[in-house]
Amino acid sequence: MAVATAAVVIRTLHRIQRQLTDLRGRLEAGPRKIATQTTRLKLAEEARQKLSETLTAARKKADDKQLQLRTSEGKIGDLETKRNTAKTNKEYQLLGEQIDAARAAIGVLEGEILEALEAVDEIA
Repeated sequence: MAVATAAVVIRTLHRIQRQLTDLRGRLEAGPRKIATQTTRLKLAEEARQKLSETLTAARKKADDKQLQLRTSEGKIGDLETKRNTAKTNKEYQLLGEQIDAARAAIGVLEGEILEALEAVDEIA
C-alpha cells in the first residue's frame, strides 16, 4: 500500500510541477505580450497621426481652391461692372476677353476643387 500511496504522491507532484511550469511560462509571456501590444498601439497611433495630417492638408488644399474660386468669381463681377461702364469698344472687348479668360480659369479651378474634395473623401 505504501507503494500505491507513493505513486499517487509522485503523480500529484508531477501534475503540480507541470502546472507550475505552465504558470511560470504564462507569467513570463505577460510582459512580452504587453510589449508587443504597446508597440502595435504606438504604430497605430503614428499611422492615425499621419492620416490626420494628410486629411488636414487635403482639406486645406480644397479650402484654398474654393477661396481662389470665390476670388475669381468676384473678379469677374468687377470686370463685368467695368465692361458695362466701358467708354470705348476696344475697352469693352478687352474686358470681355479678360472675363472669358477668368471664366476658363474658373472651369479649371472647379475641376481641381472636385478632385481635391474627392481626395478628402478617400482619405476620410
